[in-house]
Amino acid sequence: MTPRYIEVAVGRLERLFHYRIPETLNPMSLQPGARLVVPFGHRVAIAYFIRFIDQPSVSETKDVQAVLDNRLPLPLIKLLQWISKYYCAPFGAVLQLALPKEDIIDRRFALTEEAQSALASGAVEGIEAQILIFLKKGPKTAASLRRKYGKSFMAVLSPLKRKGWIKQHWTPAPSANETAPMATANGSRTYVVAGTQTSGEDQVKRYQLNADQQAVLDQIGKAMNSDLFSPFLLHGVTGSGKTEVYMHLIEKALLKNKGAIVLVPEIGLTPQLAARFHSRFGKTVALLHSGLSPSMRHEAWVRIKKKEARIAIGARSALFAPMDDIGVIIVDEEHDSSYKQEEGVRYHARDTALFYGKILNAVVVLGSATPSMESIYNGIFGKYQTVSLPKRVSNRPLPIISIVDLSSRDTWVRPFLTRHLITAIETRLAQKEQVILFVNRRGHCPTLLCGDCGHKWLCKNCSVSLSFHKKIKTMLCHYCGYRLAPPAICPTCQGTRLLYLGVGTERVEEEMKTLFPFARVLRMDRDTTLNVASQHKIVTAMEEGTADILIGTQMVAKGHDFPNVTLVGVVCADLSFNLPDFRASERAFQLLAQVAGRSGRGEHPGEVLIQTFQPEQPLLHLLPDTSAFYDMETVYRKETGYPPYNRLILLRVSHRKESEAADQAEQLVSFLKKSIRKEGGFADSIVLGPAPAPLTRLRKDYRYQILLKGGDQVKLRALLNKGIDAISSRDPKGIRLIVDVDPQS
Repeated sequence: MTPRYIEVAVGRLERLFHYRIPETLNPMSLQPGARLVVPFGHRVAIAYFIRFIDQPSVSETKDVQAVLDNRLPLPLIKLLQWISKYYCAPFGAVLQLALPKEDIIDRRFALTEEAQSALASGAVEGIEAQILIFLKKGPKTAASLRRKYGKSFMAVLSPLKRKGWIKQHWTPAPSANETAPMATANGSRTYVVAGTQTSGEDQVKRYQLNADQQAVLDQIGKAMNSDLFSPFLLHGVTGSGKTEVYMHLIEKALLKNKGAIVLVPEIGLTPQLAARFHSRFGKTVALLHSGLSPSMRHEAWVRIKKKEARIAIGARSALFAPMDDIGVIIVDEEHDSSYKQEEGVRYHARDTALFYGKILNAVVVLGSATPSMESIYNGIFGKYQTVSLPKRVSNRPLPIISIVDLSSRDTWVRPFLTRHLITAIETRLAQKEQVILFVNRRGHCPTLLCGDCGHKWLCKNCSVSLSFHKKIKTMLCHYCGYRLAPPAICPTCQGTRLLYLGVGTERVEEEMKTLFPFARVLRMDRDTTLNVASQHKIVTAMEEGTADILIGTQMVAKGHDFPNVTLVGVVCADLSFNLPDFRASERAFQLLAQVAGRSGRGEHPGEVLIQTFQPEQPLLHLLPDTSAFYDMETVYRKETGYPPYNRLILLRVSHRKESEAADQAEQLVSFLKKSIRKEGGFADSIVLGPAPAPLTRLRKDYRYQILLKGGDQVKLRALLNKGIDAISSRDPKGIRLIVDVDPQS
């Protein structure tokens, strides 16, 4: 029996809708992701086909008006279906991850043969005749008719359609410039880019690989030739030349007429990396990330779809580039938590890339100087092949790391700035070398406290302190954006002894400009990098040597290559310790090792000064030895049953009333524990909680969380599904349930 009803996603709505396929359309031409034109309210919209259904959920079902095309490659559709199932996300929401900006469709009207006859016979008069004569010149869009005849033209078109004198059809409106012919590669290492032919050898300087790089390339290249799914963990110390290996691997993919995807954790890293790839591969490189304008993003998407671009570079969303013949997927800085999306569809781009590699029979390379615990574990137990770059390029030494004790205030020159650090900065500036100062807090001071009664200024929407931003004279919540003018008196005791405590990037910048008035000081944090262009400007200044001191948050720790930086100072390492998260030590180690790795990447040796109130902190004395840290941390993870030795699913229940959130969370936990006791198969599953979330109130919602822990992901998900069904059946008003599979925080 021919299916006649379908389920579709419309626009960016999470809800799905049902439509009927009219007899004039062939349902067998549809594949998941096909673009359709459907009536939607008082307009028409583009919808995306998801699946056939036996019966619609509504009594009256509208007809699909047109089938435009099958837009997404089948491997990509399979990936999106997996994301929807694995991460418990509506397919309509998942589908939007892979689509460019919302499409615009043109409705075009044309004459029928009956209209031609009516005109010839003189049977048409007035405005109807005018419109038919206008259409006789050729099909016209609704916009052109509106311009010529005003908004009421549809009132005239309707009777003309009923008489069978005009017909209509829909086409996607052109929204990207026509670009150059497809970029390809063949066995002679010749690239066709933007219609011109250039030699890959002559296009740009290609660095000679050292023995370690060549060994890694040979091993991964052998796997690429097998056309089988092959996951690799590339563990290379900072400055070991991982990017050059990536580019050689991509060349191999192009020679096999296959594409490549390169993921970076932050869009701020994209311009610097893209510049290197553009110089090697020319216009066959396309950028895909959220920092682009919708039109630029759409144009890049179209170039990839047409195979004019064969290399997609960007943050998480670049994984969904519309390629169907991918040879290699590279996930740079694979350990970075930015790869996990924390809003909407909570997928992990690294893990999703691995599953995509299975679908495509492609090579997936996870690169990092500080791999995640999970990736090291998977390498040890054979799930990944581990390859190493143990030395820096040209055998440059790793920086010398020193720990500076902050507990003795006698050593302080300024708040959180010791004589040891100030002297080191003076020395490097005198030698015309550059300095990076890492501060893991933005703003001027993170806390304002009344010195008389202890009152603390908190966000009215979130359970977090307001941070003082001196430049804009504002107290700011870094979670919801709530703003407050800096107070002059305490609202509790009317006291005026207000204490601005702690240190942020803005305060360190102010102190550097005071201590070193002739130094060129830049700051890189969320306040100074509101768009990709502003971040790129800062990076360029460091590369070109027009800046002396760069102060920043985690942004300065990730992937930047500044050869003249010879000193890195960590102003207060303690800000990364002791967070209520089992990954706190791992993240602190990775962050400190990464920021330390920015030093000494050029001709001059590097130095790292880590200031801390906890100089005996064990992880500080392991830097930058990732293997030693893994050996230490794995003991804790085994004892507590946390990843990589167990799997986790986080359930977060939220409501505007704290009592409602707590009550619903309690009921859910009770149901889950009862299911474990009564039913077989859940013996190794554990339910922890409920407990207030570390950030208990966020954007006016109170949040309670439940943690499911177990060794078998299939069983854990079965337990999860029971819990979702239980809370859905009650449908408590105002309650929101967030499911986070494999949570990263």
